[in-house]
Amino acid sequence: KDLVIDVTNHRKDGAHFTNDLSLTAVHDLNGEYRYSIGILSHKEFQTDAEKSAIAQIRELLPRKMPAGAQEAAFVQDVQVDADAKKKQFKTAMIKFTKLLWTIDTEASLEKLMEVPEAREAFHNFLEKTYEHTQLDFWAEARKLEYMDE
Repeated sequence: KDLVIDVTNHRKDGAHFTNDLSLTAVHDLNGEYRYSIGILSHKEFQTDAEKSAIAQIRELLPRKMPAGAQEAAFVQDVQVDADAKKKQFKTAMIKFTKLLWTIDTEASLEKLMEVPEAREAFHNFLEKTYEHTQLDFWAEARKLEYMDE
């Protein structure tokens, strides 16, 4: 069963603040519990859009996995080298980024366009798919919107 609770934390100066913590259990297809996925967010100043995005992320989290995808028993002496850790982190970040993009593509595109290197890399990627003109059009439209302000 999923769990969502408020957690009260304390800053160094003694001030209180509230985090929203959710834990989602993941079971294998045999019904055996394997692990939990946690989401912790600062609750006090969340906008309605952020609350909605977090709720959508919670709904999209996996709850089942193939039984053979991971050893059922924890293996104490497994060593993971630094390159494997980096690869796993990169893969996880790519999946998480795709998840965020599906939730709010407009805001994600805005963030991406703020970084010149990212904008150029994305443009180069789109050129390969012949969709770069859509990005160019979007960028020009944004310029026109800012001219009105």
